[in-house]
Amino acid sequence: MAQLIIRRNHKFFDQNGNYTIYLDGKKLDKISDNEIMEFDIPQGKHQIYAEIQFLKSNPVNFEIKNEQDKIFLEMENNVSVLKYFLWLLSIFTISNFGSHYLVEQLHAPKYYFILFYLIIAIITAILLSQVLFFKEKYIKIFKPEKQLQEI
Repeated sequence: MAQLIIRRNHKFFDQNGNYTIYLDGKKLDKISDNEIMEFDIPQGKHQIYAEIQFLKSNPVNFEIKNEQDKIFLEMENNVSVLKYFLWLLSIFTISNFGSHYLVEQLHAPKYYFILFYLIIAIITAILLSQVLFFKEKYIKIFKPEKQLQEI
């Protein structure tokens, strides 16, 4: 049988969650942060994807032509530092602490309060729309530029 070698790269945002790996629509295993796993798979055409909670990856199709083939794939979340910061800012504001701090502690005019909430509402709406409408792009699976070292 051929080997499928998958590496999950370390990313801060969801490091405590495990990705569930599916091969040809069937659950294969769960992979932790910064882990490398090997699987023996038969020849033929295959499709692989991963999930964490309700978020998914892009499906990746590949073909194994002979039993000596080794397929190397990497996966990681697709959340940038900017998105992570904006999510934290949204949570900070929604908790009402942010607006209280802005108005009370900084002695800002009341219209700053409304403007601040409007900006945060727009940012939150954009982020939520990305999670809801682009949830299949949360995890990315790709072939590495450099092959993994032999395990």
